[in-house]
Amino acid sequence: MLTQEIAREIVKQTTIRLNRNINIMDEKGTIIASGNPDRINQAHFGAIEVLKTGKPLIIHEQDRHHWLGVLPGINLPIEFQKVIIGVIGITGDPAELKEFGELVKMITEMMLNQSFMAEQLEWKQHLKELVFEDLLKETINQNSIDQRLNLIGMKLEPPFQVGILEIKLNPLKKNEVIQLLENVFDTQHTLI
Repeated sequence: MLTQEIAREIVKQTTIRLNRNINIMDEKGTIIASGNPDRINQAHFGAIEVLKTGKPLIIHEQDRHHWLGVLPGINLPIEFQKVIIGVIGITGDPAELKEFGELVKMITEMMLNQSFMAEQLEWKQHLKELVFEDLLKETINQNSIDQRLNLIGMKLEPPFQVGILEIKLNPLKKNEVIQLLENVFDTQHTLI
């Protein structure tokens, strides 16, 4: 879930706004994105501690000797569906960082949730398109159709009705049109 691509975008946007170095570490404590590209793929021993304890770690200048290669700052666990999937580290004076560290953590988790939800919608729509393809084949494999519909929580039962909608010069994207139609129809019994 915490991909290098998402982590890079979070670091990029956060670093610009906070003017601080941000590191994002994966579930093993390896830096996967950083404002300092030289740190990528290195172990972050403060993050490893956060992953072990599940608690934020504040590193003051006088505490640096406890963890190899760390800088003063805060390290916060990144949670997704109540599981710690990584750590976000913000370099700087911990007293200054406390104010917005939790906000950065919250925004990071919101971006991960948004990305996950978008992936789920895309996956569901892909399965629906496969069902349409199956229905258009010369020989229908009902078992395959039922399995795909089951995965997306749908059950189509007769009598069936088919409607075709052609939209020309629409400023909306395909997925936006689909979402609008799904808000109108019963999505448990309607394949759009």
